[in-house]
Amino acid sequence: ATIRYNVTSELVPCYSDLDSKRQGVTARVYKEILEEELLKLIDPNTIFIQDNAPIHTL
Repeated sequence: ATIRYNVTSELVPCYSDLDSKRQGVTARVYKEILEEELLKLIDPNTIFIQDNAPIHTL
């Protein structure tokens, strides 16, 4: 979900990568989610920030 001043988004499910060793959310899955969902949410004044959690690093 996105939370910012006067804007929220729907939750986006993160599906497991069944081809990965531990079958978790992989960088590939995370990248696909960003490619599909992020562009719907940003505008010219948007600053994208993520917290460097291991799941967020490509």
